[in-house]
Amino acid sequence: MARQTSAGSPSTVRGLPSRRVRSRPTSCRALPSARSTSSRSSRAASSRPQRAIAAEREFQKGEARLRSHDWSGALGHFERAVELYPDEGEYLAYCGWSFYLTHGHDDAVFRKAFDLVKRGAKLAPDREKPYLFLGRLCQAAGHLDAAERMFMKAVERRPDSIEALRELRLMQMRRPKQGLLGRLLRRPAPDSERKPGKRKRPG
Repeated sequence: MARQTSAGSPSTVRGLPSRRVRSRPTSCRALPSARSTSSRSSRAASSRPQRAIAAEREFQKGEARLRSHDWSGALGHFERAVELYPDEGEYLAYCGWSFYLTHGHDDAVFRKAFDLVKRGAKLAPDREKPYLFLGRLCQAAGHLDAAERMFMKAVERRPDSIEALRELRLMQMRRPKQGLLGRLLRRPAPDSERKPGKRKRPG
């Protein structure tokens, strides 16, 4: 069920939105979350295929919200998808990523988002999106080597993953500039720039 849709990459770290953290965000609480008695009984009565179909519909709605940068709206749909079908790792990974986009850069939010996406990767080890999101989270935390490894894993799982390939290309574009600058700074000055010394007169 590999998908090639955009995963709502933001504009700074490539642009993670600079939103202030709300106090104690309650979204994406322990998944699957506590349910009311009526909710539990209705889900128990419904068949697994029906729940899978309903979960996929919620997931697709979440993807559409994510593409339009409606982070909190996307999060609500992904949470419902996970509640309906908690065995789908990609739903969980999207839930963690949109949770991070919604609630900002607080350490507790980051840890929760990273844990959700990591759990998604374990449940769906053959999908590229969980690794793409892990790479972006590592990148946001400044762990560039780990981010590159995650992007590489995403490409291994889907060689035509446009987003993962773009992230790798951007990382590679930044490195030569730093390396070239370092080489230029370390390189000795050319002869024309060196301080002239006394010349011997031809004998």
